[in-house]
Amino acid sequence: MNSVLLALHSGWRWVVLLVAVVVIVKMLLGWFGRRSWGRLDDQLSLVFTIVIDIEVLLGILTWFFIKAWEMGRIAAFEHPLIMLLAVVVAHVGQWRARRAADDTAKYRTSAIFYGVSFVLILVGVMLVAAA
Repeated sequence: MNSVLLALHSGWRWVVLLVAVVVIVKMLLGWFGRRSWGRLDDQLSLVFTIVIDIEVLLGILTWFFIKAWEMGRIAAFEHPLIMLLAVVVAHVGQWRARRAADDTAKYRTSAIFYGVSFVLILVGVMLVAAA
């Protein structure tokens, strides 16, 4: 069970990274192209947060089943905290974008928050890979 969870968690990160890149590129194109916000943008934002939520759920289950607190500081605390922060940033970005006054503000807010979330995810992944 432990190895299956770890494999799922490790494999799902590629889905997270791919979706993040697609969503960030779409938001940047909308922001700099002065496009109008559409249903696809809402759906992409939702997919991004759902994919990250699934990754965090897999990470929490993995953390408990492999007893990560016994594996050292990075696996026990730094990686999980950075990833939880990435999820919070993504959700706050989605929330703020929904409430933005105009389409440019929605794209700008999404691009910035999702970009910061993406950077945090990369840092968290690199921490574990380097450990």
